[in-house]
Parts: sequence; structure tokens; C-alpha cells
Amino acid sequence: MIKKYLFITLLIHFCAANSQCWQISADGNHCLVFKSDGNLFGWGNSYNGQLATASSSTYAVPTAIGTGSVWNVVSAGQLVTLGIKSNGSMWATGSNQYGQLGNANLSFYQFGFVRIGTANDWNKAFAGTNQCFALKTDGTLWGWGDNSEGELGTGGIAPSYTPIQITTGTDWNYISTGMHHVLALKNNGRLWGWGYNTDGQLGLGTGAMRTTPGPIGSDTWLAISAGYTHSVGIKSNGTLWGTGRNISGELGDGTNTSKNTFVQIGTDTNWQSVSCGAGFSLAIKTDGSLWAWGNNSNGTLGLGNYINVNTPTRVGTASNWQTVNAGVSHSMGLKSDGSIWVWGNNLYNQLGIGAIYTNIPRTAPTRVANTDCQFLEMESFATEIISIYPNPVTDTLNISCDALTLDVIIITDALGKEILNEKNNPRTIDVSHLKSGLYFIQCQSGNNIFTKKFIKS
Repeated sequence: MIKKYLFITLLIHFCAANSQCWQISADGNHCLVFKSDGNLFGWGNSYNGQLATASSSTYAVPTAIGTGSVWNVVSAGQLVTLGIKSNGSMWATGSNQYGQLGNANLSFYQFGFVRIGTANDWNKAFAGTNQCFALKTDGTLWGWGDNSEGELGTGGIAPSYTPIQITTGTDWNYISTGMHHVLALKNNGRLWGWGYNTDGQLGLGTGAMRTTPGPIGSDTWLAISAGYTHSVGIKSNGTLWGTGRNISGELGDGTNTSKNTFVQIGTDTNWQSVSCGAGFSLAIKTDGSLWAWGNNSNGTLGLGNYINVNTPTRVGTASNWQTVNAGVSHSMGLKSDGSIWVWGNNLYNQLGIGAIYTNIPRTAPTRVANTDCQFLEMESFATEIISIYPNPVTDTLNISCDALTLDVIIITDALGKEILNEKNNPRTIDVSHLKSGLYFIQCQSGNNIFTKKFIKS
């Protein structure tokens, strides 16, 4: 539903994230991560096929999507996923109610990636709410899908079911989509915007809708993010600014009063990246600290509670945050050590922390197990705490965890479907009835959860 992006800092973040093997994208009720080798994984809601699965379901743990090491870019939208392969072709999966798949086929859903057109020169992809955008290698901007509020920037409100070029410009650099408004940065750092503007989210000083791209002010910007009905950005001097709806304090200016022009948030000049969700905002400073403000009804701020705040508030004490993505009601972050963390709503398993926590929000950052750089190639970070044997196993799986008391044991298949649930400190599990294949075993002890994989032979 809400997209969030960086400009100059984008390349810095993604190169750094790549060095730790992961790039991340979160929106709607699903998350995507892909490794530097091109392999794609996802979790959460796939009722509309947004995880490219064969059937509608939710997936509680990171699950391989597609086949082969082919992806250069992925982007999670509200109900759709876009990806660009290494050959420059663009693909989509998920809901197609408004033509978001861009292939002129108005089938309601697509459970599996379909190619968009025949072009092989796609460079960046931005999946939104009910509309999508992409940039080609020549710097041109293209859009498709819903246009009911002028969000495609074509000058009208007619939808497009295939990619259509937006203006003749060749200097577009980045796009961020809100519910019905769009923000863009050009190569010179200038900010442009169009679409729905009733709440002042374009920062034009009025509430008038704009159906074609136009400049917003004359400042240069480092980063910009379009939330549901608000916008937050970082200017080239490192200061933080916001505009639009503010009933939950999502602008972070210490008030709950909406604005129709950009207002400065605090006085700090060391902001580095920003991401806006549905009524809340997340940002990282140059010192690696993470900050949050706005709506916190689902724990999306990661502050350990459900209390809204209207000024930037630090999340924990960690100083190694590298990238952060705000979804609709959940959040995902990447640290410089390559670890992936999640918090917020988990109704659709969008946190990816296992079926044991289905429909249980997490109000503080929680690490996603098995997302080190050797995901599905080595055991989880809990190796020294808990072990299982034999592996592969035929009949009985033994659990060794020293003095730990195991409250719950859950076994899920490779797609995240719960197969077995046992309580009362079990140390042996009968798996003779399982089909041959890969499984995950989740062991909960108090507030800790340890995940390991095993092979049933």
C-alpha cells in the first residue's frame, strides 16, 4: 500500500546491504528478501498470489519464491510483487483487479510470475497500492494500473493495463507511491509529485489534485517516502521534513495537526533514510540509530508498547541499522551484520517468525531466524544452544538443549504450513508419518524461539 524509497543514499544502502547478501522490501501484508546471488524469498500473505505460490495461503517462515538465481530487483506492493530479472525483463504476480500486473490480462489474480511485455531494458521497479511504476535504463518513467486519482500522471483518470510512458523526461531516478499519491526524485535531486492531495500530502500548499507530474518547491532532496496519506523526506542538508495527514502524529512535528506544506521535523541534520507506512514513519540517522513516530496501534513503531508518539523516538539502542521498510501495519529492518528484524502486526504471518506467533503482534524488533547469508545452507544462529539429531531422520527426532525448558515445539514444512505442535518440554518427536522433504522445527523457551531445519528421509 505504501512505498518508501531513497535517492542518493539508495545506492549506498543497497550496495552495503548487498555486501551482507540481503536486500529487503515490505508492504501490504507480505515481505520479500533477496540475496546477492539473485535468489528470492518471501513470507506473509499470499491470498492474492503475491508470493507467486500455486495457491492462496499465508507463509510463516521465509520461503523460496520462483526458481533460479535470476532477480536483480524486487518490490513488494500492497497485493502485488514486481521483479526485474538479470536479463532486464520485468515480471509480476498477485492481484490484477486494477491491471497492476501490466500484461493487459484482466484476470483477477495471478498465482505465479507473468512477464510484462517484451522489453529487456527495465532498471528499477516500484510496486504500489493498485498501481505500479518502473524506470528503464534510459531514465524514462512508466506506469500502469489504477488512475482514479490521477496517480499515473497521464493528465487524466483513465487506468492503463499495460506500461505507459509518463512524460518524455529521461532523468527520473526514484519513485515512492502512497495510497493515491506519487512522489519522485530526479537525477538532480529535485522533488516532483502528482495524484491525490486532499490531505496536503503533495506539499503544494493546497488540497488540489494534480494529474500530471510537477515540481514541488526548489530544494534538493536526499530521500523521500510517500505514506498512506502523508509524506516525509530528507533534504540535501540532512534535515527531515513532512507534510499531509497527521492525526496520529505521523509528521513527527510534535503536533497532531495536518499540514499541506512541508514542515521541518526537529532540528537534527544527520538523517539518512526514511520510510512511511499507514499513519507512521520510520527513519535512520547517519549514526545507524533507528527512530519511529506516528500510529502504534499494532506495535509498528517497535517501541515495546502500543502508544502513539508525535516526535521521532529512538527504537532500542542498536546503532547498526542499515535499511528499514514500513508496511501497512508492520515493519522490517536490515542491520549491517546482515540480520533481518521485524515488528508490528502479524495477522497474516507477515513477520515471518513462525506459526507459533500467528496473529500475535511484536512490539519490539524481533530477529527473523534462518536469514543469515547462508540461508538454507547452514543452521540457524541458535546452533550452539539447541541441536537436533539424527539429521536426516527416518523415525524419531531427538532434541538436545541442555537445561532449557521447551514450552512449545512446532514443525512446519518448507512452505510454512504447520505440521505438528507439541507442548510440555518434549525431547523426542515422532516424525515417521512425515513425507520425505525439508522441514523446520521451532522450539520456544520463554521469550526465546530457536529454529532449525531437518530432512525427513
